[in-house]
Amino acid sequence: MATTPAWKLRRLATRAKRVQERRASESPVLAAYSTTLPPKVDAFVAAYDAAAKYENTWRREMREGKGAVAALLRHIQSWLPLLTRDLPGFDPSTFGDKPDVPDDVIEDGNRLAEVLEEATTADGKPLAYKLAALDALSPSLVAANKEWSEAEAADATYQKLLKESRATAVVLDKEIQTFRRSLAHAVGRNDKDFQKLRVERASQKDDEDDAAAPSPPAPITPAAEGAALPTGR
Repeated sequence: MATTPAWKLRRLATRAKRVQERRASESPVLAAYSTTLPPKVDAFVAAYDAAAKYENTWRREMREGKGAVAALLRHIQSWLPLLTRDLPGFDPSTFGDKPDVPDDVIEDGNRLAEVLEEATTADGKPLAYKLAALDALSPSLVAANKEWSEAEAADATYQKLLKESRATAVVLDKEIQTFRRSLAHAVGRNDKDFQKLRVERASQKDDEDDAAAPSPPAPITPAAEGAALPTGR
């Protein structure tokens, strides 16, 4: 696991690459990084940026998926009182009992559709509201299946991108730490190029940052005295 936060490592990555390129001619030891540091920077930057770019898609798909499942849950719950009234032995507690598990909610929707399709009154007739209930439930069930399937696919893609980003971060973090130590011996710790590669300086803008370098996270505003702290995401 990388010890440097990913957003800081992303900012340091291009700085390190440019410092190495610029100062390689001054020292054989700095030149020795020419074949190792640049490709590790490029691999991490590509992986980090791909994950960052996909994050909005992932958030949108998860929001739409959970929204569709929540709508299905409301449809399921709306018919439970009538079915409890009209079907002896019907147990409403087995429907929607795991509202935070989308797959279970969708399965409950399928089971409820089967109940509505097969249930009969005491005289053997279909429930009077069978068709109305199925007409209301079916579109919601189709939407939940579709949107949650897309959300799961987006999540799988995003997790794969994050995994690649983390893996390349571990490699680059070690490389930059090693390069920084070599730089300190070659030019001194007071040199501006050594200073700009310190993790503590990553939150400060530098003329060698690229346009895609992430901005520092917004500071957390202290809660007013006596006010409740935000729960966060």
